[in-house]
Amino acid sequence: MSSTLLKFHQTKFIKNVKKLLPFIISSIQDYNTLNIVVKPEDLLFTMRFLNFHSGLQYKVLTSITGVDYPDRKKRFEVVYELLSVRYNHRIRVRTLVNESIPLNSIHLVFPAATWCEREI
Repeated sequence: MSSTLLKFHQTKFIKNVKKLLPFIISSIQDYNTLNIVVKPEDLLFTMRFLNFHSGLQYKVLTSITGVDYPDRKKRFEVVYELLSVRYNHRIRVRTLVNESIPLNSIHLVFPAATWCEREI
């Protein structure tokens, strides 16, 4: 597939995801991975949607990372990386929280998240 055609498909994919999940705060594409930012209260719904939607099927949670930015008001960024084996595509879901904002566990959607979430 040519790079122009690949870029066209990626742009179309981003537009479709934004239509399906209108509450996405921001999105960028880097190295064939879509990065989206969602509010903490929308995280669980987003993860369920990405997992169960027949056109997406992000079934594999590859990693969860916590990043601390002490200078920010919402100093903690939690990053979830998902893989759609069926469509050979990756997505990174990010959310921002601080010490007082609770973050729901995604272990009901991705059981492997339990240990990683505890560590973070």
